[in-house]
Amino acid sequence: MRRNVGLLVATVTLVMLGACGGDQPTSVEAGSAAGAQLQGATQPISWQTLGCDEPAPLVVASSEALETDVGLAADSVATANGISSEEASRRLRLQQILSERLADVQTFEAGRVARMELQHEPYFAAVVTLTGTGPVSEAIRDILCSTPELEVRLGATYTQDELVAETNRFAAVLADFGPGLESWGPGEGQLVFTVIDVHTADRLDAILSQSTDYPYTI
Repeated sequence: MRRNVGLLVATVTLVMLGACGGDQPTSVEAGSAAGAQLQGATQPISWQTLGCDEPAPLVVASSEALETDVGLAADSVATANGISSEEASRRLRLQQILSERLADVQTFEAGRVARMELQHEPYFAAVVTLTGTGPVSEAIRDILCSTPELEVRLGATYTQDELVAETNRFAAVLADFGPGLESWGPGEGQLVFTVIDVHTADRLDAILSQSTDYPYTI
């Protein structure tokens, strides 16, 4: 267990691509050690590490709706990630097709998906993290070899579905905490709870420490 309590726990929100066992975005404590472990469990698997020929750039069909969405979000994405508006626009245009490739990975590796996300730092990539260290299937290799800026990482302990189910198990108890508990949900390899004061954190910690075997952060 890792416990970090303050007047307000700083959180960052990662963009989730595709369904990962829940519809809500995942709040993760900034600087989470468990998150770093999940993200860097093994060498990323990509077309480069597989020794494939460099795939052709992804082609995204333009539309008025897409360009409107990109135009509205590009400046904020650029500012948040320290990149140019042009690069932010490029990344935003790729989200839909990359989400489709991630969904394909999820289909072929059902039962192993720990997390799917769009990563902006230290470089841009759509990333799916799987549990275990067993090899990926030939179907996944084919997807990776045809998709630039897509990675598979191995070594996670828990699937996203397991973390969602464990969070849902506490739904009735958590509802009794009222406004002192700002948010909760599955994070990167752990359950994540955001509170506004130490009193709420102590109450919650007392319950979780006796009720779950999953790692959690308050």
